[in-house]
Order: sequence, then C-alpha cells, then structure tokens
Amino acid sequence: MAELDPCSDRFLASALLVTGVGTWCLDTTTGQMEWNSVASALLGLASPSSVNDLLSSVDPADRDEVTSFLQPSGHCRDRATAEFRIKRPGGDTCWLQLTGGFPEERRSRNGHLIGIVRDVSCRKAAELRSHESRQQLEALLNCLPGMAYRSETTAPWRLIFVSDGAAQVTGFDPAEFLRGERTWETLVHPDDLAMISQQARQAIAEHRFYTLFYRIVHQSGEVRWVHGRGEAVYDGQGQPVFLEGFVMDVTERVLAEVRLRQSRSLLETVIEGMPDGVFLKDYGDGGRYVVVNSALMRLVSRSATDVVGLSDDQLFPPDQTAKYVEEDQLLANPDLPSLTLERTVETPLGSRLLEVRKVPIRNEEAKLCYILGIVRDLTDQRALEAQIHKMQRMDAVGQLTGGVAHDFNNLLTIILGYGEMLREDMNNPQALALMDKILNAADRGSELVRRLLAFARKQRLEPRIVNLNERLPDVVALLRRTLGENIAVEIAPGPGLWPALADPTQIDDALVNLAINARDAMPAGGKIIIETANVRLEPETEGGALEAPPGDYVMLAVSDTGHGMTPEIMARVFEPFFTTKELGQGTGLGLSMVYGFVRQSGGHVTVDSTPGHGTIVRLYLPRAAEGTNGQLDCRPAPPEKGGGETVLLVEDNDSIRAMARLQLGNLGYRVVEAANATGALGLLGKGVEADLLFTDILMPGGISGYELAEKARLDRPGLKVLFTTGYDSPAVNQNLKELPGENLLRKPYRQYELANAVRRALDQG
Repeated sequence: MAELDPCSDRFLASALLVTGVGTWCLDTTTGQMEWNSVASALLGLASPSSVNDLLSSVDPADRDEVTSFLQPSGHCRDRATAEFRIKRPGGDTCWLQLTGGFPEERRSRNGHLIGIVRDVSCRKAAELRSHESRQQLEALLNCLPGMAYRSETTAPWRLIFVSDGAAQVTGFDPAEFLRGERTWETLVHPDDLAMISQQARQAIAEHRFYTLFYRIVHQSGEVRWVHGRGEAVYDGQGQPVFLEGFVMDVTERVLAEVRLRQSRSLLETVIEGMPDGVFLKDYGDGGRYVVVNSALMRLVSRSATDVVGLSDDQLFPPDQTAKYVEEDQLLANPDLPSLTLERTVETPLGSRLLEVRKVPIRNEEAKLCYILGIVRDLTDQRALEAQIHKMQRMDAVGQLTGGVAHDFNNLLTIILGYGEMLREDMNNPQALALMDKILNAADRGSELVRRLLAFARKQRLEPRIVNLNERLPDVVALLRRTLGENIAVEIAPGPGLWPALADPTQIDDALVNLAINARDAMPAGGKIIIETANVRLEPETEGGALEAPPGDYVMLAVSDTGHGMTPEIMARVFEPFFTTKELGQGTGLGLSMVYGFVRQSGGHVTVDSTPGHGTIVRLYLPRAAEGTNGQLDCRPAPPEKGGGETVLLVEDNDSIRAMARLQLGNLGYRVVEAANATGALGLLGKGVEADLLFTDILMPGGISGYELAEKARLDRPGLKVLFTTGYDSPAVNQNLKELPGENLLRKPYRQYELANAVRRALDQG
C-alpha cells in the first residue's frame, strides 16, 4: 500500500474529484479495507477493517452480491456497483451503494480496489413505493369488470400492456397480446373496423378523449358489444406515443336496452290500443302530464302535443283544477291504494259520464311520484244497462200478463159460449139487447187480452209475405175517415221496397194505434207521415245490436208534428198501462202491443221525440227472403158447415167442457168427452169411434194435447185434430209447427169461430 497511500494528497484529490463522497480501498491480497471518515460513518466500521467485518454487517440476503462485487475478477474491465442493506450499530437499517474498480494503471494486476460508498435509502424507498403503487394499480385494474390497456396508436393496435380483465372481455389469455401473438385489430368486427379507426384518428388529431361503441368477436365465436374509452399520450413535440384506455363488455346492457325498447314499444302499443283513456302525471313536477293515449285525446278532442308537459292549471278552469289537485293530494296518503270517481263532463262529443280511476305510483319510501289515470266513458254502458233493465222489467210484466190472460181467456170462453146459446133462445127484444151488451163486453175483454198477449209476445202470429206499399192505401183511407179533418195523413213509400214477413192484421192494428197516439198528441191538428224504406242494420247500428240481429229490414215509420215527449216519458213509453192521457181516455196498451208484436216478429222498434218537435216511431220488420215459406196476404173464405161427425172433446176445465159439448151438439156433432189425456186414450182404447180430436193443449196429468194427438194417431193414423188454448208460449207454438196440417182455435172463441174451425179441420185432406 506504499505505492498509493489513501491518506496522501494525491489519493484524496483523486477520490474527491471522482465522487465527493465516502471512499474506500481494498487490498485484494490481504483482504484489508480502509475508509475515510464519511465511509466509516455510513458503514459503521472503523478503518482499517477486514472484508469479513463488512460482510458480517450486510443483510444476509445481500451478502452474495457484495461478495461477488469484492472479487478482483469482477473488475477487470469496467466499474462495478453493488447495492445492499446494512444494519448499523444503532440498530437502524439502510441501503448503501458500493461503486469501484481498479485504478487505470493497475487493471492488469491484482492489487487495490478503490471506490466510493453512498447512502441510497431514499431512492430505494421511493422505488419501493413506486413498485407497491404499480402493484396496487395493476391489482385494482385486474379487479375491474373490464380491461385496461396501453397500445400502439395505429392499427393493428399491438398491446403494450393489458390487464387481466382481457380474458373476461375477449376470452383470450392476456399474455397472448403482450407476446404479440394477437392484436386488437383481429378481434374487432369487420363491419365496425373502419368506424373505430376513423374515430380514433380524429380524437388523436384533436387531442381529446375518444368513446367508442362497437362489436368484437369473442374467443367463443360469439359477437359481443364493448364500450371503449381512452386517449393518446403525447411526447414533448406533441406526437402521439401510445394509447391508453379502458374497454368494457356491455353486451348485456345493449341487449337490455333492446329489450327495454321492445317493452316500451309494446307498452305504448298496448296503451294506444286501449279503448279507455290513459294518462300519467309526474306528481313531483307539479302534476305535469308525461303520457296520454289517443283514446283520451279523442274524448277531449285534443292532441297529445297540446297536453304533454302541461299541468291541470294550464289545461282546465280554476274550479276544475282545484278539484283535480285535491284528488291528487289524497293519493299522497300511503294507505290509499287508488281513487275511483265518476264525473259528468262537457266534451265536444256532448255531455259524457266518465269513470276516472287514479292509481298512485310510489318510490321505495312510499312517497308519491307518479299518478296513473284510467278514464272510461260510461255513457253508452249506463244507457245500455238502463235499456236492459227496462227490457227485463217489461219481460217480467209480460210473464205476469201472459198468466193472467190464460185464466181470463177461459172465463171469457165460458161467458161468450153460454151467452150465445142463451141469445139463440131469447125472444124478448129487451133481453136480446142486454145479452148483446154482455157479448160485446166479452168481446172487448177478449180484445184487451189479445193486446196483453201482444205486449207479452205470447200471441199466435200468422206471418205472411206483405208488401207494405200496396197495403198502406187501404189502411190510410180508413185512418183519414177516423182521425178527423184537422189531421192530414201522408204516405211516403220507399222505392223498390222489399217484402216484409209479418202478420198483416197486426200491422194494421199497429198503424191504427200509432196514428191514434199521433192524433192525440196534436189536439189543434197537424200532420202524420207514414213512411216506408229498406234498411240494413249493421252490428254497430245504435240500438240494433241489442234489440235485433244485423240484417235486412223493412222500415215502417209514423211521424207527427205534435208536442213530443220528455226523456222521462220516453223511458216508459213501452210499459203496459202507462199513459199520459186523462183517466178513462186510454188503456196504455197501444204502444205496448206494437212493441210486443214487432219484437215477436223478430224486428225492432225505436222512438225518437223532442218536446215541441213531434215524435217518430220506426218499426223494423224482417225482410221476407227469397223462398220464404209464408202465405200471401189474402183472407180465405169461411168453410162450409156440416154435421153428423163424432168429436172427441178433451178439456180439463169442467165449465168450458160442458159449454163446448153444448155448442158442438147444437152444431150437429156427436160428442164424446174426457177430462184429460189419460181418459181420452182410455176411450180410444175401448174402440170409441171419433172423426175429430178436439183437445186443449195444456192439461194436468203429465200428458199434453200434443202428446195425446201423437199417441192417438199411432192406432188411428187418419184421425183429424183441432187444438185449443187460452195461453201461448214458445213451446206451444214450436210444437204446433212440428205437427203439419194441424189447426188451432184460440180462446176465447165465438160459436161461429168454433163451427168454422171444426169444419175446416174435418175437411182437411
């Protein structure tokens, strides 16, 4: 060490010139090391010390590195460096850096190593913090549901860094991207490649973020939607160096948005297709309307653009607004599930009865957010309910009327029968006049019963093919003589009128009843117009769908210029015994009879009237289709009378049976009688001869007149039959239709009607 003394001025100058820090010198031959004072303080060793002294203070994990550094073979050419941790005598640990080598002139020989020592604890601590931060950042990026990346600025976008999330987004191992085995361009859907290239270039040129929505092809082959956001990193000259950003798989979100749009479209379609009005109000935004459907807008004759975005105070008068706001405030009560109200409002369509149902929509805290409203127009429904109720009430009255008429017909049959027989034996003119009054009263009672049955739709109709235009002149001629000179009657026949299928006698009676009602509504005189026309009732025709099936009808209308009717009277116009005339001037059965006749014929009746503007009654009679099996409107001549035949009389009413036996005997017939069907079958079984079976239809004992006729004809196929009844029902008429060639005599009947009916039945082939 004599050649180079570390304490010499030359050494110190050289060391300070090179480092300006702590210096050291190692004799590679002896293993002795010498330090200056700075180095001794850093190492915590006295000078001189051995290499082993130094190694003993070095952290065991770093000793191999320091040992290798101090070997002469490691310094043959270049300067070397070793960094290690050392534990000082005070107990603290620090990082030191040894830098050294052989002097220039000694490199060829093994001699002294010289160098410097520095404390690098601060740098190491900074590097450790940086490393830990990087590890934390990478761990954070790897936990995010997506992938962070750093890539080249142009296609094919080779990835310089990529987080573990690349495996979840792409299905590929992130290492494949880092090794350059796969680029981002290979994943982008071909249809989206040009788009993202153009948008990325534009964002780089403008030094701004880029946001991209595009598709990639997953490792599984599935096409996935991704959302990419990033920016370029620039150098000092403003040139892009690389791209950094984030890519997230948004396939589920895109599909959810598609489903949401589909659901929204479906919901809008459903709301628009609802016949009821629908609205949605934002309660938190002053009750502004956010949704309205077309049905509601049609009801109020507004457009959606005139309503959406506005509140009640901008759409309605103050009094209405106050009412609506008060209703909405009630819904703020969390215990109120809904609110249903009925209100009558004036609309461009007229006065309408509306049902408004408001349903609150609340958030998680049960706070009212929106109000869903459903508006239903009840006007037509309530009118329909009233009409059905009226029909049910009239049907109930009709059922009662039919039952009363049956018993009354039996009484009238007895009165008329015995009355006519008594009259034939009377010679006293005064007694004959009294008897005529009795018989006339019975006839009027019979007519009253007929009207009751017409209302109840239980009368026996004889529908024929009728041309109303041809029939009207005769009826109108009678009306002009009956109604008086101050009533003008006009006919307005429809061109090409279809034939109608109805009972012509009932048509005449209906016209007379309607004309008399019209005359009574015009005490000072006026005009009656009788009109005919062809009409086709469609399913949506007002009233038609309820009262009569769609189809072709022949309309017969009677209108007047009288005082008209109020809605209250109109509501009861078809009720039996309802009349606006003074006591004793009307029975209240006129329109009831017309209604029953037309409905029983399969038609429809409407009445329109306005106070001060007259009334019009329209009868819609079924059109007679081609090939209809109906008789022409003609009246057959009375049959010739005869006698001598045997009549088997079957009647459960003892009084009627006794009266009929006397009448038939007076007409020249032999009579065999039975009180019921069982008795009649017993007589026939004993061989009693009979040319005609004259039987009541409805009898006790379980066997009707129809069944009696069928059983009797099993043994006597040629037996003629005449039925009689004082009460009709659908079953009675249907069974009669199923027995061709049969006759029916209605109770009550006069003696000449009995004679004609018996003769006609016997003369049938």
